[in-house]
Amino acid sequence: MTSSALGSDSEHGLRQDSWVSRGEILLYFCDLVAQRRGDPGNDIVSLLTGIRVQGAPPSGQEVILTCYA
Repeated sequence: MTSSALGSDSEHGLRQDSWVSRGEILLYFCDLVAQRRGDPGNDIVSLLTGIRVQGAPPSGQEVILTCYA
């Protein structure tokens, strides 16, 4: 799935497969962020959901896109 989302071995890679894979990765991170906000663990997603910037936690979207990056 990761290779489908990030690139293709051929010039004419299946764009639809790539978009589906990206969507699945983003949905995975969305679920993981929600889980870690409710029950933090010892991992980077928990760290990201627990930080504060000027007293406020990052939005779910910010954490998800950081994970994706």
